[in-house]
Amino acid sequence: MGQSCVGTWSNSASASTQAPQSLTNEQVYAVTGYILHMNKLIEANTTVNASTLAAVKMPNRDVFFIDDRPDSKAVACMINCLKVPR
Repeated sequence: MGQSCVGTWSNSASASTQAPQSLTNEQVYAVTGYILHMNKLIEANTTVNASTLAAVKMPNRDVFFIDDRPDSKAVACMINCLKVPR
């Protein structure tokens, strides 16, 4: 799933707490375009759709990296693991 799809889905799913997922695709693109324009990432007359959204270059894009470190350091117990209180 591309980043533009994730961002669009997030806007669509969370928009309007009283009626989530009530925005049309066009409305989601309009809100996304407004936010990008207010942050000076696109021009006011830019049409925002799946193609143009994927082409937007976010300013911090080169700083992100895939974090492949394990998210846990726990050792799995495989034998006699259940501790029964006495």
